[in-house]
Amino acid sequence: MKQQGKELLHVGFVNSLENKSVRGTYSGLLRFLATSNAPWEVRVFNPYAATTDELLRFMDWSPVGIATGPDAMSMFLHKLAGRRLRRHTRVYMNRESSPRGRRTVTLDVRMDINGIAEAAASLLMKRGLVNFAYVDELERPNETMRSKARGDAFARVLARNNFECARFYNNTGEGGNWADELSRLADWLTELPKPCGIMAYADTCARWIYDACHIARLRIPDQIRIVGVDNDTSICENLSPSLTSIEPDFELCGYLAGQLLFDQLGKSPSAKPICMTYGVKSVVERASTQDVKGSGRIVTAACEIIRLHANEGIDVAEVAKRLKVSRRLLELRFRDVLGIGVAEELRRVRLENVCRQLRNTGLSIKEISAKSGFASSSHLNTLFRNTYGMTMRDYRNT
Repeated sequence: MKQQGKELLHVGFVNSLENKSVRGTYSGLLRFLATSNAPWEVRVFNPYAATTDELLRFMDWSPVGIATGPDAMSMFLHKLAGRRLRRHTRVYMNRESSPRGRRTVTLDVRMDINGIAEAAASLLMKRGLVNFAYVDELERPNETMRSKARGDAFARVLARNNFECARFYNNTGEGGNWADELSRLADWLTELPKPCGIMAYADTCARWIYDACHIARLRIPDQIRIVGVDNDTSICENLSPSLTSIEPDFELCGYLAGQLLFDQLGKSPSAKPICMTYGVKSVVERASTQDVKGSGRIVTAACEIIRLHANEGIDVAEVAKRLKVSRRLLELRFRDVLGIGVAEELRRVRLENVCRQLRNTGLSIKEISAKSGFASSSHLNTLFRNTYGMTMRDYRNT
């Protein structure tokens, strides 16, 4: 295939787009390719759902490179077991520890787990907590190594500050079942010294901590304060109280993967591993870690008002009016507890709603702007591009 006299460069994205982290890396990959001034063609292959024939057709397509997650590539190769494959440049993304039995990996984009752990620990320590714990991945056995590495990093950060960290390990792989594990988690939470700050391996894991707290009749955030990882708003915003989460820079991960692929074009395979890292994009604090006394009570109430009514076009003055406090007092309390202004939180919540509508609806940009509390679609377009590095139309098409 040719484009304006240039040969198209085929790139395969081998993964499922079902979760936020993978969608973010895919978006970042497309953003790099769009700025590289080269004629790229990108195809997505889901190895979990594709048939062997479909995967073979992918190999016949012969991409110049493959961007993939380690588990997705393992499934890909498993389905093609016994087949002789061409050599392809591969970039592995979202890995937190070295793979076993894989000697040919040379290109890697890894999450900075120390940075993730530092962000979670710093937030909980800032809340004045002295008791801490980490909860392992509870559902997916293939995540166990990554979960352990993340828990180890969290414990190291706390140890540097002279704090200990309790650990809850998943036993479902040792003959246990989920009902028993949930009950065991509830008992374990009951025995922790209170109040206790808990880092969950991921937002999906934090959901089960909420269930266990309900079983144990433990109050969040009075007794248990929880931080997740991924900032999956479909989970975080729909838990009660809403879940605080660390958002890794998944888009940067995809962008760096594209850069690695581009840099390898026309070169012999690297003899030494080339590894790049990405860290934290933001720490999104919600009600699960906020102080329920003093300043925190006002901020928690303000965040709930913003979460429920931001898309109705309310402003800072209206939030203060509903709380029956002065605007100045509200701003002081907000910055004291969260380190940001009320307007910044309103903007963040509105933009998250815009992203959800772009992904899940066919509404026009003008309709989404009106439904998200923005005065004009042109203002929203500018703000969205400055925040995410792409237009809303590009975001919708990723």
